[in-house]
Amino acid sequence: MERQTATGLRPAIETDDADFFTLLELSSPHLATAFGQRTPQILKDMFRLGGNLFGFDHVEFAESDGRPAGMLLGYDWNEKRRENLRTGLLILEGMKLDFLRMLPSLVRSGMAVGIVEPGEFFVSNIAVYGEFRGAGAGRALMESAEARARAAGASKMSLEADVNNAPAVAMYKKMGFAVQRDISLTLDGHEQNYHRMVKTFGA
Repeated sequence: MERQTATGLRPAIETDDADFFTLLELSSPHLATAFGQRTPQILKDMFRLGGNLFGFDHVEFAESDGRPAGMLLGYDWNEKRRENLRTGLLILEGMKLDFLRMLPSLVRSGMAVGIVEPGEFFVSNIAVYGEFRGAGAGRALMESAEARARAAGASKMSLEADVNNAPAVAMYKKMGFAVQRDISLTLDGHEQNYHRMVKTFGA
């Protein structure tokens, strides 16, 4: 397959919902069913709505010739605190009867992943379409996220990288991230292992 080159970045808009979900699933396959059978619709609806932790207002896209190449979803500690409750209520509303069945796994995942410490900017999800990998889209998105983090007054950035995604882990290390701790999570019988990685900004 011919490698394509990402040519620019732009903020997400509401109509990016389909690409957002596809790329979100690439970055975290377990998210495709995390909230039951209606997960794709729940996440697309939340993306379009904005004002929540899956909203378009927290997403940036890399593009090539007008085509989405990749995306990054990220937010700072104040946004997490401000929008966490609304995010949970929207998920609950969307899940309907699936909520009670899936409550134990939701509680376990909420206690293990997605923790945002004070003064931190959290990269929740980043993914690049296959034909654009290795062409700089991921690095450009991460550099833009760092600029957003610094502008928000964050003192550090964090992310959770799949331990089996060696190229991504290597890129994050080159960008100044270090493994803080490892996280193990079991959802629907499938074990998932992540490095929580942190980059602290200098003075």
